[in-house]
Amino acid sequence: MKEVGVIGLGKSGLSAREFLQKQGYKVFATDDKPQEGVLSANEFIAKNFEFVVISPGVPLTHRVAKAILEKNIPLFCDVELAFRNLKNSHAVGITGSNGKTTTTSLTAHILNAKAVGNIGLPILSELDDSDKTLVVELSSFQLETMQTPVLDAACILNITPNHLDRHGTMEAYALAKGRIELCLKPDGALWVKDGLKGHFHFGFNSACDLYSDGKHLYRFGIKEDGLPNSLQERLSYEVENYMAAYALSRHFDVAPEVCRAAYDTFTKPKHRLQYVATKEGIHFYDDSKATSVDAVLRAVESIQNPIVLIAGGKHKGYPYQVWKKLFQEKVRACVLIGEAADMIERDLENSVPILRAATLEDAVTKAMLLALPQDAVLLSPGCASYDMFSSFEDRGSQFQQLVHSL
Repeated sequence: MKEVGVIGLGKSGLSAREFLQKQGYKVFATDDKPQEGVLSANEFIAKNFEFVVISPGVPLTHRVAKAILEKNIPLFCDVELAFRNLKNSHAVGITGSNGKTTTTSLTAHILNAKAVGNIGLPILSELDDSDKTLVVELSSFQLETMQTPVLDAACILNITPNHLDRHGTMEAYALAKGRIELCLKPDGALWVKDGLKGHFHFGFNSACDLYSDGKHLYRFGIKEDGLPNSLQERLSYEVENYMAAYALSRHFDVAPEVCRAAYDTFTKPKHRLQYVATKEGIHFYDDSKATSVDAVLRAVESIQNPIVLIAGGKHKGYPYQVWKKLFQEKVRACVLIGEAADMIERDLENSVPILRAATLEDAVTKAMLLALPQDAVLLSPGCASYDMFSSFEDRGSQFQQLVHSL
């Protein structure tokens, strides 16, 4: 029986182990958390595996991963394993610094397909002999080890500073995102935001292969359809997300009016600039998914009212000075939490009033006191959640509970 390894037993690692066992492999796993039936790092490294599947959350610089690579044993993520075993299904891939999950969900909604991958549903759980379409959300962590060309179409939504704590430089991060092109079939189409390198471009420039003038969509120079009503007269990232989903759906010959009608019945995933409640005239928004500095800028730009911002968490490697100009215009005050609070306060250099909070509950209370009627209290952290919470979902859910209890 052939022996293979799995590094990391999170959701993707567990699905990989189960899939490989069903394929007839003898599977050995290792994890930083000791548990029954799991090899220690040294025991795992001593094995001579046919290949090893690494969970996306485990960096390639981890000592077990480095040892496996030094032994020239193939090392890749669960999505690459799925791509190597994809039979009858069609697939599209979506990556980007911001908007991946929303665009993946919207594309799946339009195509009546399954959204898998980084969105939270392991792709291996959806592999079978049926003919289906999979919409795969891909992170830079996954793309680092991917190369099998199975995608009919793909999209890079944007590339802005993120995950520099893992990749080290913007160049390395961008290169990881760009690897999605390696996963395209020879006749596959790569759509990218205006300004990036790809086959086809979308944006608000009439020179783009797909562009919007704020009212209509023009594809390859032909006016195809109007924007959905809720996106009319807007030149926002939400329109860009729709254009990306539209471009990928049109690749499968979905009619323009079907795309537009599907948008009207689409519900955005939680914790993405999600309206929570209005308390004493103050509007509360949960944007816990905003874990990069650019995502916070997008959120602040999207809200018209003065803002009291709750930010902070685990630092991801990029400075916060880029917030200063916009914050001076739109942010009444910041309430900072988490490990990155010192760095954020230093980078903002008193451009806005700043308060510190020991807990999220403390932050919500202080933000409520700072806000005036018709202001918005916005949780948009610009940081990872793992210093205080189990995930961004946990952070957002706790925020919503605190707001409803006010």
